[in-house]
Amino acid sequence: MTAEEFTRIKNALLPHLPGFVADRKRIFKSPVDDFCRGLAFESSQDANRFYLWVFVLPLFVPHDGFGMTHGKRLRRRNGGEGWRDDDRNVITDLLDTIQSAAMPFLNNVSTFERAVNYLKEAVDSGRPRVNSHQLEALAYILIKSGDYSSALELLAELKERLAGDTVPWVVEQRGRAQLMEDKLLQNPETALAQLDEWKKWTIGKLRLEKYVQ
Repeated sequence: MTAEEFTRIKNALLPHLPGFVADRKRIFKSPVDDFCRGLAFESSQDANRFYLWVFVLPLFVPHDGFGMTHGKRLRRRNGGEGWRDDDRNVITDLLDTIQSAAMPFLNNVSTFERAVNYLKEAVDSGRPRVNSHQLEALAYILIKSGDYSSALELLAELKERLAGDTVPWVVEQRGRAQLMEDKLLQNPETALAQLDEWKKWTIGKLRLEKYVQ
């Protein structure tokens, strides 16, 4: 999908999506708060073919890109996956999928409390092979919600799962978990301040400043 095709498609979709904005092949709710919630268009090897994802991105977890860990690739109502931008029915088909599949997902994470529940369910359903990014996000959101004891348990679990791994991103994630555990045990206010700093950093990296609440 070219930038021109995305512009054409997003201009056709946005009138049907009040409260959403488009930026760099993504359409998301604005303003953003602790989360960015929306849709992402994924290109494929076929220049005219693309995929559509729905996602929620916790901004207080350091990100320098839009990962789809907390989301899913959507399928058309007939079960097919992927769209062609040269299909004359592409807008109708996209709107049908957005209304039938994407909006229920986004409604399910539309508030802080619902996002907490979503992440808890994601972590629980993934056991025993829990995604470390989901585990980290849940630990931090529990800190923000004031459930410090549960957050400490998850941070300890996260460190244990990542112990001994020397892959750079794993080392960074383990370091963040240790830092947050130390700050939380020292003073919850310092842990919350760290999450705010990471949120500002992520917003800058993702160039979302103009969409911040």
